[in-house]
Amino acid sequence: MSLELLAELEEAVGAEAIAKLSVEYGGTAVSIPAYAQKNHWLSRTVGFEVATKICDHLRIFDADGRVNGFHKLYIPAPELSIRQGARRAAEKLLNDGLPASIIARKCGISERTVYRIKAGIPKVLGTHSQMGFDFDIEG
Repeated sequence: MSLELLAELEEAVGAEAIAKLSVEYGGTAVSIPAYAQKNHWLSRTVGFEVATKICDHLRIFDADGRVNGFHKLYIPAPELSIRQGARRAAEKLLNDGLPASIIARKCGISERTVYRIKAGIPKVLGTHSQMGFDFDIEG
């Protein structure tokens, strides 16, 4: 799953649903049906209402107007989803004008990582400073 698509889905269905998918199916490629079904793995994982939103978001119409699901959708491993969530939270807080030290504490990342995000420097995946965050950016 491209990170842009992951961000779109997270906006459509929420971070909790994306986290559930990542925990259950992270690191694998899955097929998303065109329409949610109550007993499908997707509905069992995130609930039927959220599965419906995901299917609606990813539904594809071919050149003949036929409806298709999304095939071979890569679900990132949980660690990548967590790091991306922390990065997006840090970007939001940077845009809100908070200082790097506060952003680092709220997102569970180092100040150095905050400065790299601010400078647009790509992050190094798997570093110790990017593991195990608290996502409570409200308080």
